[in-house]
Amino acid sequence: MGKATVGVKAGIVSGVVYGAVTALTTYLTLFFMREQTIAIIASYLTPNSPVTAEQAYRSALVTGPISAIIIGIVLGLVVGAIYGSIYERIPGGTAVPKGILLSIGVWLIFCALEFTLGIEITPTSAVVGFGKIGYGAEYYAVSFTSGLVAWLIYGVLLGTFYNRFASAVSA
Repeated sequence: MGKATVGVKAGIVSGVVYGAVTALTTYLTLFFMREQTIAIIASYLTPNSPVTAEQAYRSALVTGPISAIIIGIVLGLVVGAIYGSIYERIPGGTAVPKGILLSIGVWLIFCALEFTLGIEITPTSAVVGFGKIGYGAEYYAVSFTSGLVAWLIYGVLLGTFYNRFASAVSA
């Protein structure tokens, strides 16, 4: 049986990096899709709102990346605990392929939830409410690609750190 505590440690460290990657992609997505994001925010504001769409956008530029880091750490902890608990049952031979396989599975689950059911999971989606309206293929392409890259990095790091922390425990 795997070691959940080793998985948690590896997951948290990997989650910090995952959070940093998603923080960067969240910021860049919001920055480069500025006009579209402001229009989406404006559609949610009431006529007597105390903040303007521009003010809310500037706030999203700060809170989006911060929430990405927090979400990365929390997801890292949860996925790491699962990884450590089911390590022996994950196909793949060694820790890194097992980490990649699990991270791809998590990414696929999140894609299904976000794109099929409209549940907003990614920091960019959660900040601007992208899941509730049609906003185009551009965001989906960016979200799909950056999410996959971030989860692959997470999986490699999860396996690497799991090996490192497991050998430290057994030594």
